[in-house]
Amino acid sequence: TGTALQIGDSGDTITIPSGATIANSGTATGFGSSAIVVVHMSTSQGFSKDVWEKVDFDTEVFDTNGEYDTTNKRFTPTTAGYYLFSMSLCKDDGESQVNNIYTGVYKNGSLYKSQKILGNYPYYQIEHFIPIFQTIVYCNGSSDYLEPWFSWGANGTLELDVYPDSLTTGKTELTIAKVD
Repeated sequence: TGTALQIGDSGDTITIPSGATIANSGTATGFGSSAIVVVHMSTSQGFSKDVWEKVDFDTEVFDTNGEYDTTNKRFTPTTAGYYLFSMSLCKDDGESQVNNIYTGVYKNGSLYKSQKILGNYPYYQIEHFIPIFQTIVYCNGSSDYLEPWFSWGANGTLELDVYPDSLTTGKTELTIAKVD
């Protein structure tokens, strides 16, 4: 009772044979973290034609490890692994024309992956969700960072809206979760 037990030393590899069961009736520590970030926009944001711009996700709903920077709109994970990046956007109803819509994730300041919704978007004069953008991104847990970006092609300015619901979170929302 009350005795600490150490198995191996720093740098050792402990092998558990196939078929063995590990049971934990106490607190497990030191096994990594499960990062979950949910952020949304506090105000609507306008975007100029044919220019990639960072989406202003500035209000945290969840940030289990304190890895999202609301000032720089940037997620910097502290644990290496694979992260699900999922962005849901809702456009305003004021446009008279909307062509090519792009959503994407920048990794370390460069476009990593994007989604293109082809021209003559049929819902330009109504408030409407843009199809959800999702991807898996590997981050090293020390210097890699992820940012949400958006671009569109048409005349004038397109506006992304907040549209708060009964949970006080926006429908225009970014979710990032560690998946490995």
